[in-house]
Amino acid sequence: MKFWIQSFLLGVPKVIVGFRTPDGILTRIEEIATESIPRMVKTRGHNTWDGNVCLNFAAEFLRFLRTTITEKGVWRIRRQAFRHEIEVFQVSETGFDGILSDEFITWRSSITGNNNELEYPA
Repeated sequence: MKFWIQSFLLGVPKVIVGFRTPDGILTRIEEIATESIPRMVKTRGHNTWDGNVCLNFAAEFLRFLRTTITEKGVWRIRRQAFRHEIEVFQVSETGFDGILSDEFITWRSSITGNNNELEYPA
């Protein structure tokens, strides 16, 4: 599912999947059209997930984050094992906690006109 959602959201038309033994030995490689993966899962009897459910969950989760994270800073999202709750809390009021390189921040600031301040989407 991980490679499907990443490829689907980025518009990657096909993925190359390697299948391996429990010992890590590659046994075969298959090229799969990204759009066909959800259908393949259903037809092969592994009806364990649904692409629409995944996308709907992602949309709702992002909506939740946009309404919860209302200030700048570094935020952490955490779900502890065996718990249903998702915690969202602010770690610091400024910065990017090493996620973004200084080069990226400088480049991004230069095209937005802000002095080392990245814009947060509304």
